[in-house]
Amino acid sequence: MVNVALDKNGVIYGTTPKGGIWKRGSDNASWETIPGCGSDISIAQDGTLFTLDKSNGAIYVFNSATNSWTKINDAGTRNRRIDALDKDTIVYISSNGKIFTNLPK
Repeated sequence: MVNVALDKNGVIYGTTPKGGIWKRGSDNASWETIPGCGSDISIAQDGTLFTLDKSNGAIYVFNSATNSWTKINDAGTRNRRIDALDKDTIVYISSNGKIFTNLPK
């Protein structure tokens, strides 16, 4: 795994060097694949899962009902790290090291 995140129930999520996204199985002895391709992963306090697109650094949020990712259109691209403080608050670092957030100013 390249990047890992832990949810409030102790479930581990991770990304691989090639961009695979994985979740530790409920048996805690195997890994389950999650569709998509990400370079970083983060989990909000409410369990919302976020990832960065491996190819362009765009931010995506996971929809467990459809088992798919939705792009967050106003978050920019070329990001290299992401942290989800809660479902509506994310902090991200651009490829040139600038820190951005959608927190109110």
